[in-house]
Amino acid sequence: MCVDTNVCECDEGWAGRSCDQDLDECWYGRDKCDHVNGGCINTQGSYNCTCNAGLQLYNGTFCSAIPDTDECAKDNGGCEQNCHNTHGSFVCSCDTGYNLTADNRTCVDIDECITNNGGCDYDCTNTVGGRTCSCEENFRVVAETICRDKDMYPYGKEVHEQPRRWDFSVCQREELPMEGFRFFGRRHHNIYICDNGIAGFDEIVRPGYPSSLDDDVFSQKAVLAPFLAKSSATVLDSLPEDQRTHIFYSFYQRNDGHPATDLILNRTRDDGRSTPGFYAPTYEPVWALVVTWTRIAPDCSDYGNGLCPLPHDQLPVNNFQLVISTDGTLSFASFIYPDAGQQWVSPDEAKAGGIDRPNKNFIAVGGYSAGDNTTTEGLVYKPPWVSSGTGVDFSGKDRLISPPGWPFNVSMRNLHRVNEGEGKWQFALQEESDPSPQPGVVSCSQWLRRQEVEDPRLLFGYDELPSVGSCPCFAEQAWHDATYNLPSSISSRPTCATSRRRVHAFNNKAEDEAAFQSCCMDAETERNGWYCDRFVMHRPLTSLPQADCTNYGVHIPWRMVSRGDPHLTTMDGNNYSFNGLGDFLLADVNNREYQVQCRMSLATGSDHATMITAMIAYQRDKQPVQIQVVGDSSLELYVNGSQTDLSVFEEEGYELEVGDNSLVTQPANNSLLVVFFSGISVKATTKKGMLSVEFSSPPEFKGKVRGLVGKFDGDESNDFESSNGTIVPVDASERQLYEDFGITWQLTSEDGPLKSLFPDHTRDSFRTRSTFYPHFTDEITFSDPDLETRARATCRNNTDCLFDISQTGDIEFGNVLLEAEEEFDNSKKLLNMFPPILTGPYSVHATVGETVTVVVTAADPTTRFPRFVLGSEVPDAVQLNVRESEATLVWQVESDSPFKLQLDVYNAENTSAQYWPVVYMCPCLNGGNCNSSVDPDPSFAGGEKK
Repeated sequence: MCVDTNVCECDEGWAGRSCDQDLDECWYGRDKCDHVNGGCINTQGSYNCTCNAGLQLYNGTFCSAIPDTDECAKDNGGCEQNCHNTHGSFVCSCDTGYNLTADNRTCVDIDECITNNGGCDYDCTNTVGGRTCSCEENFRVVAETICRDKDMYPYGKEVHEQPRRWDFSVCQREELPMEGFRFFGRRHHNIYICDNGIAGFDEIVRPGYPSSLDDDVFSQKAVLAPFLAKSSATVLDSLPEDQRTHIFYSFYQRNDGHPATDLILNRTRDDGRSTPGFYAPTYEPVWALVVTWTRIAPDCSDYGNGLCPLPHDQLPVNNFQLVISTDGTLSFASFIYPDAGQQWVSPDEAKAGGIDRPNKNFIAVGGYSAGDNTTTEGLVYKPPWVSSGTGVDFSGKDRLISPPGWPFNVSMRNLHRVNEGEGKWQFALQEESDPSPQPGVVSCSQWLRRQEVEDPRLLFGYDELPSVGSCPCFAEQAWHDATYNLPSSISSRPTCATSRRRVHAFNNKAEDEAAFQSCCMDAETERNGWYCDRFVMHRPLTSLPQADCTNYGVHIPWRMVSRGDPHLTTMDGNNYSFNGLGDFLLADVNNREYQVQCRMSLATGSDHATMITAMIAYQRDKQPVQIQVVGDSSLELYVNGSQTDLSVFEEEGYELEVGDNSLVTQPANNSLLVVFFSGISVKATTKKGMLSVEFSSPPEFKGKVRGLVGKFDGDESNDFESSNGTIVPVDASERQLYEDFGITWQLTSEDGPLKSLFPDHTRDSFRTRSTFYPHFTDEITFSDPDLETRARATCRNNTDCLFDISQTGDIEFGNVLLEAEEEFDNSKKLLNMFPPILTGPYSVHATVGETVTVVVTAADPTTRFPRFVLGSEVPDAVQLNVRESEATLVWQVESDSPFKLQLDVYNAENTSAQYWPVVYMCPCLNGGNCNSSVDPDPSFAGGEKK
């Protein structure tokens, strides 16, 4: 519109002097669209509003939801099977096995069998909405479509198994379950599976060609060969996956959680019980191994340029299985050949003519060799229609003409036709009358399988268990170490000391001791000590120690002693005297987890000196053990408040177990010993009506012991820590130690950490005399000069001895003290004496006619040149050469007569160690060779265990 000279007024949506330019309402925001739920699109002279998906435009500008009706809610939307609602509409679909017809509503069944036989190996039957595969007689359906010979054990997808791949130029090593595998006179712990139809129990080189199992190559090798052929596991790798060579193998062990284990073990049980010629009606295997070779093709490497004459998808292939099982004592094997599973027996069959080619080379073999030079067997079959003879060996055979009366040829391709067409060959791998080798392995494995927790190291708190450390080095150390039990008589031969330490009480002590014998003694050398390691894992504190005794705990002085009247030696080695009257805390371990309390009574003949007359050893929430003096040299024992008849200790070696945490034994008539299974021990000995107390704590409690025994942390300067934590200097006077340290550990009748546990029947009933104050050893006075003279003659400069005699008026009290100190010093010296550490071979293999050289080295911090001495049984043929700390034994082996090869080594303190290896004698007559690669069980070495 023209509104003035050269002035135009434009219509809405246009701009410019001539109104010929479109105005972008969307850009300038002049539109009226709903920008929250939609948008704006510019047009020439105008714009259009749009809405987001699922919304509808109202009045050209406003966006609102479109009301949706669920068409599927009524009559399924008219769909025959499945209805899917959409915004404003719906869609029909069909179940698997049906197609949607042209009306988009109804469904029609698909005949799956029309295409590729429905994927079925044999027969396909169409069903409404699907199909069913079935197999011919004696076959089973696997994974819905596969037909598998019923004689075959389950494998592959049937048992969730994947094919195995490895470098097929070698045989794959697998460790056998704990029982190993008994194969006639030997027990094996590994199996070597080869791709070409053989498995060895000794390490074998993959055979390039099939050789008879009685050839020299297998004379020393234990093998099972269901179908050893010149084959290749890779020649079919260019074909689709389901047409390639596949090898499967899996172990099945009782209670392993595998869904197929019960089925496999029950079947191997039945096969073992039904093995021809062997009676085993109660056989129950504990593990089985199933090895399956599928689509094994001939090796074409001998053909021109290494190429197969036939296309790879036309090569003949073989299928077969090896199944072994054992209960540890008996072992069985089965070779299984499915119907028509052996399509070739020689690589020549890859040529034109195939099966009918005469004079084939490298025909496959089968059978076993025990690797003992004598026990071999092929695939011998005696049909029921043959009344005499020993049968026919199929191994290495491919006769084109059958024997008279036979319905089939004697050929490796017909192995599935024998034994009533089952295709199963069964073997018992032992004679019924032969003893089982290494029976300790069997009994140990039986015990291990009975343990409810397979690996207790995974249990909460296992890592908190204390370390076992090392055994004592010699019998005298064990004798003075309360945590060990030693026979009452010690001979010159090796002596067995039994640790009294335990994590907890035995569930069945006899059973566990038998298991220790089996696992750690009888099977000691099997699998490099694996069985003992497993036993130790379940029973940590009954384990074998380290090879030497360098970590024996007495390197730390971990004993406290009360000598006569309360003259005490702290755990860290400070001597002091404390004459308290009443009940006192000798030792508190780990904040009241353990306590040792003592009662101090007036010494005979004195009003100012005391002696220990009773003690209690206690673990929290367990039964307390009380020992008290009766008369001059007798003791009474109370367990949980009840008196125990000491006549029970008249039986030699008797140990009274107290609950599940401790035991009491009687080392002497006037002594009782309390041993907690944690390693803490308390020994009480009576003389002259008083108790001498020895307290021991293992190193793991270092830093956790307080009381009159002192603060046990390796630091002598802080020994005298009072009950409130105050430290009294070690050079304090005896009076100050009494007032600021000793008295703070006095017990009361009040509840708390210092509550007395002594019951009312304890002698000198609990009391505190306010008028009592002791005399001190630095204030010794004698009222009788003659007594003083005799005391000084007896005690010399021993102040504690002089004090005891001055207070009691009895010379014998001084003698008792001197004897106790001498006994303690001797015990401490013995505990800290260590023999040389010897290094040498554990076993020695000797062959008659050869020279054996053994080098033994000795290490000892006290002696540079130890003394080496040959044992009395060592023959003159063994020469000893010594150079400083190294000894060389040179033995000209002239006889296989057994003897003890013993070398004794002494240090400057005349402490000795003994080198005594296991000697394996091998006469090797008639050109034989000795195998020294594996140590046999030492229980068979010279008829003597190490």
